[in-house]
Amino acid sequence: MDMYIIISVLFCFLLFIPRECHAVSWSSVSTEVVKIFNIYQGKTSVIPLQDLSQTLNVSMGMQLLALNNFDDVAGIMDISTYLSMEWTEEIYFTTYGAAAPDTSVTISAASIWKPSLILVNSAGSSTEIVQDQSQVRMYLKSGKCEWTENLDLQGSCRPNVYFYPFDVHDCSFKFTSRAYNSSELTLLASSLKKDFFEENVAWSVEKTSVGTLIQDSKSHAKFQIRIARRSLNFVLNYILPILILSGLNVFVFILPRNSGERAGYSVTCFLAFVVFMNTIVTSLPKSSAPVSVLVYYLTVMMTVSAIITVLVLFTLMMEKRVVKQNEIEEKKKEENKEDRGMKMEEKKEDDDQKENDNKSSSHRLCCLSCIPNRIGDISAQNQLFIEPPRCLQKFSWMCRRIVCRYCILPKEATELRWVEVANTLDVFFFVFFMVGEIIFSLCYLSPVAAQYWSSK
Repeated sequence: MDMYIIISVLFCFLLFIPRECHAVSWSSVSTEVVKIFNIYQGKTSVIPLQDLSQTLNVSMGMQLLALNNFDDVAGIMDISTYLSMEWTEEIYFTTYGAAAPDTSVTISAASIWKPSLILVNSAGSSTEIVQDQSQVRMYLKSGKCEWTENLDLQGSCRPNVYFYPFDVHDCSFKFTSRAYNSSELTLLASSLKKDFFEENVAWSVEKTSVGTLIQDSKSHAKFQIRIARRSLNFVLNYILPILILSGLNVFVFILPRNSGERAGYSVTCFLAFVVFMNTIVTSLPKSSAPVSVLVYYLTVMMTVSAIITVLVLFTLMMEKRVVKQNEIEEKKKEENKEDRGMKMEEKKEDDDQKENDNKSSSHRLCCLSCIPNRIGDISAQNQLFIEPPRCLQKFSWMCRRIVCRYCILPKEATELRWVEVANTLDVFFFVFFMVGEIIFSLCYLSPVAAQYWSSK
């Protein structure tokens, strides 16, 4: 019990014992400032090291505040940032540091030594980063110096819009000392933080990194920023409508040929592509090295739309043949009812004439010039029958085998009527262009999507 009382009394005594308080007076601090001015008077260009054969290490840090703008054609990035530097001053510290008060003072950068710092890849003029009117905080007891400044920097980099609007750009800000080489001063990039960063509506900062390198006997501190375009607005307003329009363009081959809407539908789709092309060109980067893959995609889709328009006009020409053939067949049936005997004789003559024409046409070239096959001979016989050219019939049989694997071409292909040829080509063109556009769109979207996810 007595021991407990003794310990309590000693604790209270130690708790209330008066302690010495070291106050820092204005006169003592001003005296140290005068000493600093006297040391560096006329010597602000000399590195503050006792042994000048050694290298002074300057640590650099960057606090990214905002991405103001990025010009994806000129390759200029505009940022707002806090730039800081730290180094140790040895001249004052070794001379007066032991007796100096434990505090810090701010001194004009024009009165002491400071790194002669410039931005190497500046988009404008390479001016001094550390201006004379800025302030340097110096800790008297340790000799550590700190410089911090709020800056708007414009750095140049090489843009790459090949995957536009999913493009990713790597831009770096490289600092070096104009007056000192790497053996005298080393710049050490320590950190690139985004604690107070304000997001940009058009670009997102995906990654940051720092590094130190020596180039042309100069020490460089490198701060690298990777940005990616926010592409959702462009996808919803441009790419998605283009994909839908290219798919709808193929459905023109499903429209009835006698509806009279085929030509108007195909021309409307083609003009829609032209309008989209003119609209998108205004928002595309005006860059030719490289050209965006989206430009190639739009050009191919517009060319395909033009080809579809030509093929639609070709099938409409076939529809006229179908109508004419039906009229001739109806006329033929009426003549059969009137005079069956005369019809049988005419049919025999027509069969003989047709056989002779087939023999002669088997040696001629099969091309689009033979579409009005034997039309002159038919006209001489009151246009009783107009058949599709042999080359078009063979092509139709080939299309049938491609579209349907169960369609087997016989050894002697039966003759096809115009309506059969037209229906076959409609199905073939629909399948061909639909599959082709799907494959081409996947070939376009796959590398673009891979590029987008790799940047994350």
